[in-house]
Amino acid sequence: MKKLIVVIGIVLTLITPVHAKSAGISSQSKTIFIGSSFTLSLKNTKKKVSIAYAKGYASVRRLSKTSFRVTGKKAGKTTISLKLKKKTYKCRLKINDFVYFKAVGVRKTFTNKKVKFVKGDTAYTLLKKSNLSIKKTGFGKFVYVTTINGLREKQYGPASGWTYRVNGKLPNVSSAVYKLKAKDHLEWRYVNYN
Repeated sequence: MKKLIVVIGIVLTLITPVHAKSAGISSQSKTIFIGSSFTLSLKNTKKKVSIAYAKGYASVRRLSKTSFRVTGKKAGKTTISLKLKKKTYKCRLKINDFVYFKAVGVRKTFTNKKVKFVKGDTAYTLLKKSNLSIKKTGFGKFVYVTTINGLREKQYGPASGWTYRVNGKLPNVSSAVYKLKAKDHLEWRYVNYN
């Protein structure tokens, strides 16, 4: 009797159907910079997938039957849809404009990266967005940055402190006044004129 139970158990295991994994999109939401790319694909299928997107915001290149290379073209929000038969899979895409941002201390670069840019940003607001720790004096148009990442004004002598440059030039106005443009190169640098 015990042998019969074991045999029935094995037969039931073999008859039980194995469910295939259902298709799914590789990313339901993504944030990128203009000019940056990522791969969007439909997982768990080998069938050819079609794509629908707003051509003004992104460009797309097919990599395989199921995957695409998506590149940001214009700042804004859009949706990219992958279609398989009658089913649609969506990825919410946010594309940001940017400024190249660099902060250089004494023998050390604190950061060198792209930072999200919004029209109206100044050299000071971009510094705040960079997530570096900062201290300042003044307010409004009269902001003066005294410390970045613990490196203080006058720490290396009475004529040492922080300055900023935009596209290699040293503006003669407060960082809180200087309005940036997309893709500007903003550099905060600790200088020592002693």
